[in-house]
Amino acid sequence: MTLFLFLHSESIYQLLSQTTPENTSKNYAGYSIDPKTRYTRANLSSIQTNQVQHLYDVDKFNPSIKNQKSRLSPVRQDSVNGFEELLRWCQKHTAGYENVTINDFTQSWTSGLALCALIHHFRPKLIDMSSLDESSAVHNHQLAFSILEKELGIPPVMSASDLAKSDQIDKLSMVLYLTQVQNAFAVQAKGKV
Repeated sequence: MTLFLFLHSESIYQLLSQTTPENTSKNYAGYSIDPKTRYTRANLSSIQTNQVQHLYDVDKFNPSIKNQKSRLSPVRQDSVNGFEELLRWCQKHTAGYENVTINDFTQSWTSGLALCALIHHFRPKLIDMSSLDESSAVHNHQLAFSILEKELGIPPVMSASDLAKSDQIDKLSMVLYLTQVQNAFAVQAKGKV
């Protein structure tokens, strides 16, 4: 097994030396947390989770800890708490906006109004919420994406048309994107103090 890994890593290093700017993909905006967007030629279906799970660097669950609130590992519990905190942040800053109700990281974002409401809450001069129509989801998303990229330097994680379809929204991509939005607005708020 060790010889196999050594030969495999050597073949990767040989490929790396052949990498030049001319033969490297330049579609950075199309990249997301999903590895399939970055490694288009890799056969990811040939790799099973149980084959690489031992490579993950996570703290092991300690069964001796008493009074655990959850059966989740501490790392998993932190992730769940982080998701809930982000969801509450989004709900807090979009409360009161017409046709905006945030309950999750997928279907609540399909119309584009929630993302526009977040921007409007922090930078009201950038978006006229009264001019937006709930049925124009692609337009709403494109508007929000262009503002967030231009004003805050946050590139979109998926296309506006994919985000307008509730069955196309990747929860982790949305969490990643909204975390960047949250961080950018937090930095701006600190700069004004």
